[in-house]
Amino acid sequence: MKIAVLGSRGIPNRYGGFEEMAERVAPLWVRAGHEVVVYATSDHPEKVEFHKGVRVKHIFNPEHTIGLAGQFIYDYLCILDARKEDFDIYLQLGYTTSAIWSFLWPKSKTVINMDGIEHRRAKYRGLLSIFLRWSERRGVSRSKLLVADNPMIAEYLNKYSTPCTTIAYGAEVVEQSDSSALNKMNLPHTDYMLHIGRIQPDNHVEEILEQDGVFSIMTDDKVIKAKTVVVSAGGHSLLLAQQMGYGLEFSCLPVAGSFYFTPPLLNGKVYTVQNDKLPFAAVHGDPDVLVDGKTRFGPTALLLPMLERYNSKTFIEFLRVLKLDRRVFKVFWDLFKVSDIRNYIFKNFLFEVPGLRRWLFMKDARKIVPSLKLDDVTFAKG
Repeated sequence: MKIAVLGSRGIPNRYGGFEEMAERVAPLWVRAGHEVVVYATSDHPEKVEFHKGVRVKHIFNPEHTIGLAGQFIYDYLCILDARKEDFDIYLQLGYTTSAIWSFLWPKSKTVINMDGIEHRRAKYRGLLSIFLRWSERRGVSRSKLLVADNPMIAEYLNKYSTPCTTIAYGAEVVEQSDSSALNKMNLPHTDYMLHIGRIQPDNHVEEILEQDGVFSIMTDDKVIKAKTVVVSAGGHSLLLAQQMGYGLEFSCLPVAGSFYFTPPLLNGKVYTVQNDKLPFAAVHGDPDVLVDGKTRFGPTALLLPMLERYNSKTFIEFLRVLKLDRRVFKVFWDLFKVSDIRNYIFKNFLFEVPGLRRWLFMKDARKIVPSLKLDDVTFAKG
């Protein structure tokens, strides 16, 4: 059987969940005797023709130049190419930027992984939410089979006539574990629950409450109780902790970092001389551990009034954890009255300006590699 995997940025995985699925599952299909092609973006950091027996086709992706619209063009070019090869199965990962081209999908051969309930996400509002609702319906109508990654999504999709099956998330099987790290922090080895994900309906958890030393984790369909709950929520961690009554004395000032790639120039990690007023903020370079043949320089440090870098909806949540009062104002004053810190903050704002940022960052990186040229420096995405 000949299988096409579309809708991801390609393999090896250097981006996210769909790419991880493609990298893990596609080789299993090859081992079972099937021919598998995974479509990848032209700007994928690893230009390989085959990966673990899976053929990889790189398709032009103008997203870096024209932004979000480039994803629509990439999806369009992928399906045009796939139609030329006459696959037996077209596995479409997601629908947000591809469903508009679904009239090109061979309906009798198309399987679509529906991801989440995109139009309900907090970051999508107004016309974008309406478009995503239309895309969902369009994608469903042009598919032979829907795949959901959890039962709640499957229950939602049952309103459509297209058949739906549930394939849950996978994970590495840990056969042996080392408890020494837990011992150092006096954490229990058992009787706790780890949740990784934002607190929103399609990520299962709606609320966490504590009573008499026991936590109740509220989901859409049940309540889970545990003595210890570990929540990994990125920039939202302090917000969630404060909602449960912890860390109320803390404030949060988010800082986002960017990196730049160059050809392989260093054999190990190299730091510039540190400024004692800006500890660990100096630029450094090292061979990238994920992308072969690249040296990574950075990071920059951009102050952001948001808990998620590209989600302006988190501005209000930022204000809640900022807790702007006299003490926080004093911290800001103590920081900004230092010229080294003021100049560092301003310089890092300039590092984010397209057209200017590569040239400015090159000047910093030349402290490590004096012969560095502008054409060597590219903004690292992902």
